[in-house]
Amino acid sequence: MPKSYETVLLHPSGRRVELSVMNVPVEIQGQVVGNHLIIKDITEENRVKKKIKHQAYHDELTGLPNRRKFYDELNQAIEQHEGEASAIAVMVLDVDLRCSLITERMPWIC
Repeated sequence: MPKSYETVLLHPSGRRVELSVMNVPVEIQGQVVGNHLIIKDITEENRVKKKIKHQAYHDELTGLPNRRKFYDELNQAIEQHEGEASAIAVMVLDVDLRCSLITERMPWIC
């Protein structure tokens, strides 16, 4: 059966290279007589995936975690403490309130 895995190598320059490796056995008359290795550099692909994930969970302007990240973290905390006697507290602070009050007088500020 073919097997796939990911691994990391260090280039002689010190650069990290992420690889996807697939090992496909070669069979002749039911006997494994060799292997084909299919290796793909997935460094850039993984970098882009990481960037997209960061953009999905963080504000573009400030880089701070967004509402989606908050709900994910909250759900994880609830799941971890489910069935326990401990409590979870959540505090929400609306930081746009001050900006809303300023915007009424000077709309170009916010």
